[in-house]
Amino acid sequence: MRLCVPNSFKGKAFLGLYFTLARFFALPLQTVTCIRRIVGSMLLFEKDIRMKKTVFFAIAALCLLGITSCEEKKKTKDIIATKPVVKPVQSGPKKMSEFERTEKVEWGGETYKVTVKRSATDNEFTDDNGKRYYDNRFMLTIIRPDGSEFVRRELTKESYSNIVDASYLAKSTALGLAFLEVKDGRLVFLGSVGCPDELSDDYIPISITISRNGSFSMKQSDTNGESSSDDEGV
Repeated sequence: MRLCVPNSFKGKAFLGLYFTLARFFALPLQTVTCIRRIVGSMLLFEKDIRMKKTVFFAIAALCLLGITSCEEKKKTKDIIATKPVVKPVQSGPKKMSEFERTEKVEWGGETYKVTVKRSATDNEFTDDNGKRYYDNRFMLTIIRPDGSEFVRRELTKESYSNIVDASYLAKSTALGLAFLEVKDGRLVFLGSVGCPDELSDDYIPISITISRNGSFSMKQSDTNGESSSDDEGV
């Protein structure tokens, strides 16, 4: 009978089974011994192959770790420089934002339309910080209930020259103008003159009163809202 030898042997248990079958077929001792040697050689050869594979994979893993380490070291040496932000240099005088506001005011049992408009002039000045600005002007218009014009007047910082020091006005501009209230039968507006810088709180509040005949009265107010000087009949 021809005996088929398996292509691979996996462990001693399979080897013992093989010898048992050999004895079952009553093979001679010399044949069994020969088979034992062949099987042992094959096991040693298979073990040698597994060791070579193990060594190969170990070397490959070490090479991979070495490459990764070199890439990380190379990355850590890279220097990322941010592009400096160059702030634009002011090339000319600045302008404050322009606006126009209209509102209805009840006065003497009738409804008047009040319009305040702010715009820049061609005049320039320099504030205490050396910044250049265009001056402002305000146009105040009051329309009667019948549509006729009651007041139309332009206000600039020069309009406050009788109640504000000239040295202060030279480095300031008219900042604001708004309707405040009706008091003692008169329209009361709140104006201001001062530094146009948004971060500055340097300004002088001014109370402007308009009577029934259209005459103006200006008063410089302190922080408590009290008047410190008058300019009647402007």
